[in-house]
Amino acid sequence: MKITITVIFLTIFTIGNAQQQPIERFVLPARDLDHNGCVHSIRVKSFHFYENKNKPDTIYREYLAIYKDKEVIKRESYTQNDSIPWQEIFYDKLGRITKVSRKNYDGKKFQIVQYFSNNSEYPNSTNFYFDDKKNESYINTFLDTLVSKQEHYMRDTLRTYSKFKYDENNRLIEHIKVNTKNGFGITIAKSITGTEDIKHLNPNDSITFSYSTQGDILIRKEYDKGELEEIIKTITNNQCETKIVQEYGWGYYNNKIITKKFVDSTKVIRYSFNRNQDTTSVLIEVRKPDKITSDWSQNGRNSKSEIIIKTENDSLGNWIKKTKIRNGILEDKILREINYCR
Repeated sequence: MKITITVIFLTIFTIGNAQQQPIERFVLPARDLDHNGCVHSIRVKSFHFYENKNKPDTIYREYLAIYKDKEVIKRESYTQNDSIPWQEIFYDKLGRITKVSRKNYDGKKFQIVQYFSNNSEYPNSTNFYFDDKKNESYINTFLDTLVSKQEHYMRDTLRTYSKFKYDENNRLIEHIKVNTKNGFGITIAKSITGTEDIKHLNPNDSITFSYSTQGDILIRKEYDKGELEEIIKTITNNQCETKIVQEYGWGYYNNKIITKKFVDSTKVIRYSFNRNQDTTSVLIEVRKPDKITSDWSQNGRNSKSEIIIKTENDSLGNWIKKTKIRNGILEDKILREINYCR
């Protein structure tokens, strides 16, 4: 039992402590691509219905996922009634993004290009181009497949860099952020100082992590400049996986999120607290394949919500239509066109 728990512990926190990748600011994770069998492509059309200034309105999203050898190699995003994608995302054989290409509303071209030289999920470099001119880049230095240093350049000038330290189990234990003399800050203009422009650089930062166990409970603590920011507790058994996140900010404990994952459902309970540690709100949400229920209370007020999920499948058992109805009103509709291998 202890061996099993240790393996889970290392997996959860090695992945959980991964550095943020700059490209994640521009690319949303692929959704609604679950399927059985061999496919060439899946086209997803998503409609979200809502009220805008007391009038019905719709948010439309469409993308096409193209497969090769059972892996997505390209994803195209479309606007409604447009046959030319406004964004293209390319992947390598390991599922890593190598290129993002899009045209902005002003007609200017924007690209992100990533280069890899090993099997790490992190690239050697991430480069941002505007109208074919490199504007920004992030350069990684590796220790085996782990990032030990990341440098941030803007127009070939080093602005900031980060250093990462790990323990013997490859878990992140320290993240040091350094702002260089050409880094970010606030500039007070000459018109105010009376003599010259004065730049005040943002201070350097240090985030540290510690790991421990209490019986079957796995614990990770995060500190920012020595101040406790977050505690994550994980318990895994044959019935469910429980994750408890305690968030701290502005000098006090302000949120607690409990997530219980069962085989066929997920239950989330979120508590919010004030400085006196009084409970100010509670949200209880239960997610099942065909239903999502929410019960929310705040300062004596209560509200409930129920989302019914209806699904239609094709002859091969893959869903091609999914609707979400909140409290009797249609909120989301998702359509899929699946092109199967022959």
